[in-house]
Amino acid sequence: MTTRARPQSRPRAESSSIQGIARGGSANLAGSVVTAAAQFALTIVITRSLSGAQAGVFFSVTSLFLVAVTIANFGANTGLVYFLSRLRAGQDPWPRRTLLQVGFLPTSTLSVVLAVALFVLAEPLGQRIAPGSAGLATGFLQTLALVLPLASWENLAVSVSRGTGSMRPNVAVSLVGRPLGQLAGVASVLALGSSASLVWGWSLPYLPAAAAALWWMRRCLGRSPSAGPHRPRMGRPAFLAFWRFSVARALTSILQMAAQRLDIVLVAALSSPIDAALYTAATRFVVIGQMATNALMMATQPRMAGAIARGDLPDVREIYRTTTAWLVALSWPVYLFLIVFAGTLLEIFGQGYDRAAGALALVALAMLVSTAFGMVDTVLAMSGRQTLNLVNTTIGVALQLAIDVALIPHLGVLGAAVGWAVSIVVRNLLGLAMVHVTTGLTPFSRPALAAMALAVVGFLAVPVVTAAVLPGGGWLAVLVAGFVGAVLYAAGLRRLRGPLHLLELAGAVRRRRR
Repeated sequence: MTTRARPQSRPRAESSSIQGIARGGSANLAGSVVTAAAQFALTIVITRSLSGAQAGVFFSVTSLFLVAVTIANFGANTGLVYFLSRLRAGQDPWPRRTLLQVGFLPTSTLSVVLAVALFVLAEPLGQRIAPGSAGLATGFLQTLALVLPLASWENLAVSVSRGTGSMRPNVAVSLVGRPLGQLAGVASVLALGSSASLVWGWSLPYLPAAAAALWWMRRCLGRSPSAGPHRPRMGRPAFLAFWRFSVARALTSILQMAAQRLDIVLVAALSSPIDAALYTAATRFVVIGQMATNALMMATQPRMAGAIARGDLPDVREIYRTTTAWLVALSWPVYLFLIVFAGTLLEIFGQGYDRAAGALALVALAMLVSTAFGMVDTVLAMSGRQTLNLVNTTIGVALQLAIDVALIPHLGVLGAAVGWAVSIVVRNLLGLAMVHVTTGLTPFSRPALAAMALAVVGFLAVPVVTAAVLPGGGWLAVLVAGFVGAVLYAAGLRRLRGPLHLLELAGAVRRRRR
């Protein structure tokens, strides 16, 4: 990465990037809140309506399906964001039509092949995942195979829209529309008393979601100016350039999804579907903390790719440090609160789910490390260093799988949590070292450290004292500690609103409301 000396224009560029990320991040954050709420509610509906074994089968097969979707996309979603963002910055000669051809055609073919394979292999996979409920697992997998290409097209289409600078399709379709549709579909099926058809309620919303994403993609492409000469056919140079970037990202994305989802499948196979339901319920709380990461990542990718393409290292540094401070401010309160009240909060899923409290607290502790280091994967990916990202992720997932296989048969959900926590910490430590060595960037700043201190006081110290003072603790302690901590935290953030760039974030929210 090289820098260009533009001292007069740099402050304006940095301010523009932060404001742009604030606009996109606020929209994605609002959508991520809806997604997390819908997924959380869906988990409650399933755990309270089905037996532990049935819920474990559902969570296991849907996790395997999401891994298959990631394989079908094969990194093309990130590749489209990367190259379309560079195209908008005037740094790449490939026209949009060429990029869409080299991105969509191979992945569409792969998604159909994977769908056929999943349908054919549904029975042996079902027997391996849930030996005691193989018939139910087989039916679920065959249904999911039918919608696999639709899920892939939805993901690719919203990625194209993000590459053109529009976050609305991703928010409206992938973060709001489909998750709410899945919640409504599952709730309707369960209300009718048909648990065997449960997966249909979860799968069918992919059809309107894919159609809406493709329609919106065409609108975004029609409004976005295109750079470079018009070439009606994909050329070998464009194909090689696109997939040289995307293949490494594909393997990284597959491994990352495996780290997040395959442990649920492993818990079902190596322990029991009941433990898989417990582990899924525990990790659903972690999704709440990941809302900020997912929202800011989607808004940051095109901005960071454009800044790197211009060679504007100061702008990249400002983006990295500011987004890290935002991640800490938004995520640390959640993870700290989960560590203190894990057992009580898990009771919301039903009787016996508090057995996963240790697993939840351990993973939440690891996520504190992850958010403190910022979006190291995004920095490496958008700077074109996909190979380093792949090496980092491979090491983390290999450690996780080894620990899972060794510990899950003996410790159940706690063994899976140990594997995931070790993977999270190792991957982020390696990623931080790679970012610093290759770019000289670090995520640490005084505003981020101040936000950490505020979160520790409001959502660790206050809850610990509250739980010790109130007899019996329980939900009364949760409510009192949450209220007092939130008041103290809000007062502290108000004093830090300038250094944390919270004014830009608040301004973006107000503009979107208007």
